[in-house]
Amino acid sequence: MDLKARELKNRSVCTPARLAELKPKSCDEYPFKSAKEGGPGASTQGVPTIEQNRQGGAVGRAYTVNRLQDGDAFLVVIINPGQIATEEFEG
Repeated sequence: MDLKARELKNRSVCTPARLAELKPKSCDEYPFKSAKEGGPGASTQGVPTIEQNRQGGAVGRAYTVNRLQDGDAFLVVIINPGQIATEEFEG
């Protein structure tokens, strides 16, 4: 399955009902919709749309900068976990 098809399939975890439940926030999923592990079973949370857009751009840049190809394995590492925001971004 190519990347676009996988993203479309995996995005289905953000169903219309889930989107309505989260409004006005955006539906963010983890693992990422672009990952093989994304999709059914992924965690979904409501996040401000600006955060969703920034995170999506950061993931896309990471794929490009690291020359990741469809099917390549990668590891997500949380650095400075004590600094993870516990409240909604307001910037």
